[in-house]
Amino acid sequence: MADPAHLHGRTERGQGKKLRAVAVALYRPPPTEEEAARFGLTVDEASGPEVEVWPCHEQALMVFSKLGTQWRSGMAGATGLDYSGVESALRMLRIPRTDWPGLFDDIHVMEQAALEYMHRDTKKG
Repeated sequence: MADPAHLHGRTERGQGKKLRAVAVALYRPPPTEEEAARFGLTVDEASGPEVEVWPCHEQALMVFSKLGTQWRSGMAGATGLDYSGVESALRMLRIPRTDWPGLFDDIHVMEQAALEYMHRDTKKG
């Protein structure tokens, strides 16, 4: 299937990269003290730089962060978000319906990045 990103105006080139970084940051655990010490660092130093959240992504981050219990999973782990849960979150957060299509695009980018991160070890041959 071709990448449909060019069909949607909200997630423009470059913004997807930032959304992906934000999503991965939500699921990446901080290094342990032992891991940091191996490199002579503190946990804060080993954690790397903080991920900047652009103002245009704050709403997507707010919604995505509320969806942590809405992952569908199978034998290999998470497979994607339960989209009925996404709609429920949008309603509960009182997001204007006119914002839903663009937010869904952003959430989808974040979902894909989070899934790739979650399954990073299974892709290594």
